Amino acid sequence: MKKLFLPLLSSALLLAACGGGGSPQPADTTPPKSTAYQGQYYWVLFTDLAKPETSVVGEGTVIFNGEYKGREGQMLGDGTYLKARPMPEMRGEAFIGELTLDGQKALTNAFFHDSSEVKSYLIAIDADGAFSPDEKGNPFFAGEAATFNLSGDVETEGYFGMVRTNIDPNAKTSTLSSNQKAVAKARLMAALETSQPSLSRSDMGELKDGAAQLERLRR
Repeated sequence: MKKLFLPLLSSALLLAACGGGGSPQPADTTPPKSTAYQGQYYWVLFTDLAKPETSVVGEGTVIFNGEYKGREGQMLGDGTYLKARPMPEMRGEAFIGELTLDGQKALTNAFFHDSSEVKSYLIAIDADGAFSPDEKGNPFFAGEAATFNLSGDVETEGYFGMVRTNIDPNAKTSTLSSNQKAVAKARLMAALETSQPSLSRSDMGELKDGAAQLERLRR
């Protein structure tokens, strides 16, 4: 896909959340008529396209339990993620939504460090700009990603996959059993195999520069 730049992403995220330039305006909190993102997902971050199962550097779950309309009328979702492995565990706010970046529609996922410094932990951009169905029809996300420390430095460059495991927005991030995680991981890895030709890495330097400008997204 065409290279996406995080400075553009930073501005687009803030505009989507705040309602445009100038003085921030309250976002439209009208309850959505449909659930574009709500539910529980299993996610994985890996570094080698040829060996996704053996190059995992992060995995866990995320719950998207909030949905609202953005500035352009698009549906945005927010919730909470859990990084379960490797230890130590990490929790924080999560955001997902379709944004227009450099003239393209791009499904973007962001996790944040649980810190008053409000630094992004992980940013991922779907390779084809939207959810795709796995073999069972569940939506999954596959694209390039990077993780960052609290100083905004890049820690990991890699690829991100996420698949919905149930549609309950009231689920808890720790409710997946070992068997459920194994099933979800197998489904995700199978889906990623079919998506590999479309996955590519952008310039991580652009991600590093843009990530420092991201702020938590709130309604």
